[in-house]
Amino acid sequence: MLMNETIHESGVAADLAYINADKAEKALGQCELRIYETGAVIINADGNFIRIPYNDLARIHIDSYKLILDTDYDDSYVFSKMGKELDTCFKMLNDLIKAISVKTQLSLQELLPVFDSSVIRKIARLMKDGRAASRMNIDAISPGIWTELEKKLDTFGIKEEYDHLATLGQPERICIGMKRGLMGDLTGDYIWFLVPIFSVDNTQPGNAIAMEATAVEGSGKATYFFKITDPGIYKNFKNQEELQTAVDKSLKQLNRDLITVNFRREPIYLTDEQLNSTTYVAYRRAVSKVPALQELRRLFIGRVIHNSPEQWKEGVTQLLKSNVNAV
Repeated sequence: MLMNETIHESGVAADLAYINADKAEKALGQCELRIYETGAVIINADGNFIRIPYNDLARIHIDSYKLILDTDYDDSYVFSKMGKELDTCFKMLNDLIKAISVKTQLSLQELLPVFDSSVIRKIARLMKDGRAASRMNIDAISPGIWTELEKKLDTFGIKEEYDHLATLGQPERICIGMKRGLMGDLTGDYIWFLVPIFSVDNTQPGNAIAMEATAVEGSGKATYFFKITDPGIYKNFKNQEELQTAVDKSLKQLNRDLITVNFRREPIYLTDEQLNSTTYVAYRRAVSKVPALQELRRLFIGRVIHNSPEQWKEGVTQLLKSNVNAV
């Protein structure tokens, strides 16, 4: 629905169980597993599906004839009764994930030629397959890398917007991500950033995460804004540390959701009326089926299009002002 990439395996029947972060297990019945270039898709008997980007995965292993996908979010997907497909899928998934890891490392080596391979490997784990990493996490590995990433934003033509938003946000929590081959087999670089804007002072702009993304051709010409949390919850934060914890959680989830929908922005900002038109039948179906897209639409505040630097800055100011006053 939102992807455009090679499928490597389909029609793999299995029984599925889901284990959440609290280690509670739920049987989800029979499913079909499909293996794509950058993610696995699980189609349930009712036609609903789950997409698991490979950059979500912390580990893949086999235990008691079950294929287990453990994510970085402390949940797991357990496939059983796979028959001869068990070993085939295990190897295929590992090969695809390894290829993505190598691609990330090669991209970073080109961008950061003065840094040794051990540093590149550590950064690649933070930024695997497009994931945006925060400045504080990157600085913990090597402070000089962040400056190089900011230079890359200039190359892609979004450094001016980044600089302005950075003055409004919290510098150490700004995230930058980059990906080669956004659409799986297609080549080309893609870069994006997230700037959290928040304060316990409710008179200041806040409860917003700014997102901007563009390809090397310079296709991104709007800044998108998402709520950190519901306005009623946000206004009750009186402690900076508690608010920072909420922001970190929101950044992590926004990161995951945007990658899950492959950075497709149009189905996020289209109105319900537009989605109901015949033009957007595919997007309407995607919204009904993809939880990550539903959540992005729920959190979406608005976008500010780039017509001129002055117009854009004024638009950002007005959007943030109205957002912090929202009930």
